[in-house]
Amino acid sequence: MTLRIPEEFWTNRSGAATGSKAGNVNLTLVGSADRNQLPSVANPTTPAAKDWQSPLPAADLFVPANYEANYPYPLIVWLNGGLNRPEAFHECMQSMSPQNYFGISFRRTSPVCEQTSSDDGDHSSVAIAEIESELYQTVCQLRREFHIHSERIVLAGFDRGATLALWLMLRRPEWFAGAFALGGHFPKMKLPLARFRDLRGKQVLIATGSRSRQVSVEETIRSGRLLHAAGMNVSSRVYQTGHEVTASMLTDINCWLMQELCGSV
Repeated sequence: MTLRIPEEFWTNRSGAATGSKAGNVNLTLVGSADRNQLPSVANPTTPAAKDWQSPLPAADLFVPANYEANYPYPLIVWLNGGLNRPEAFHECMQSMSPQNYFGISFRRTSPVCEQTSSDDGDHSSVAIAEIESELYQTVCQLRREFHIHSERIVLAGFDRGATLALWLMLRRPEWFAGAFALGGHFPKMKLPLARFRDLRGKQVLIATGSRSRQVSVEETIRSGRLLHAAGMNVSSRVYQTGHEVTASMLTDINCWLMQELCGSV
């Protein structure tokens, strides 16, 4: 049986950069020495976040500063493989914007992100279905209590979390407006572009560091071409970093979100 989000919860309530072409994908080289450290967060939760009871023990909530109940907020769903410190999720949200978005974080990823074969067998399908079910429960409850814009829900991740974000985007394009994936491999799944009709027009940003030993610039270009082939609006970034997430990267992603996603729905 196909899991469907109830309609009442998943429909709308209401440095310098130089660009070059990589096939049909915009490849942007950003910054010169992008090593800004993420700021520390002494108290990462707000009273509203403390009052919210997640249906899952592995989900955290970020509530934007000066929350306005009459405004439909975008929601960023962080899949946190690679963000090892518990407070890293809140630091990322603060660095992007303290007031533009809601955020939820899942502190586990799926073993499918670490497989080396291209076989999407029963184990992989069950693992992904479990994550989809957790996301279903959490977003439904979150939208009961806060004003979340259902057409501005974005997946995000770093490292294994980035791979999982792309995997879920390709499996469930009707749920999400887009995704940004930082330093992750393209998911090894059968027929990744099978839902190309639903993927058309979705926004996706993929990125790696120019000094990354995990995900090369060439692999990022190939991934962008595949996603572009499905009709997605692809932005590719190469940051002057290693395999890491920096404040400057997140500031750039905030600009991308506001321009490509929040300004287009």
